[in-house]
Amino acid sequence: MFALAIEWGKVDKMLPRVRMVPGEAHRDRVLDAAEQKAYLDSAQALGNSLLEAYQRAQSGRRATRRGETPIAPHDPFLLRDVVTILLECGYRPEECFIRVCLRGPS
Repeated sequence: MFALAIEWGKVDKMLPRVRMVPGEAHRDRVLDAAEQKAYLDSAQALGNSLLEAYQRAQSGRRATRRGETPIAPHDPFLLRDVVTILLECGYRPEECFIRVCLRGPS
């Protein structure tokens, strides 16, 4: 591609060759806008379904007749929040895990 840029007069000299980081065997795929929206919508839908399941459990047989308290979801929209961080910051999933989960909040 760089050779074509020189041939077409877009650059004056040969640009340096792009190399992958040592140990990398492939390039990561980047989501387009439609895929990002579908990913975020799915994460939102999952959070909504967790909340709905909890609300159904509160009025269910175990809660009303047996007196058992259902376990509330800690953060039903955590996946949506992580997806937002991934998309907005351009993180790979493993980078987000390392930065957020292992290091803790900044």
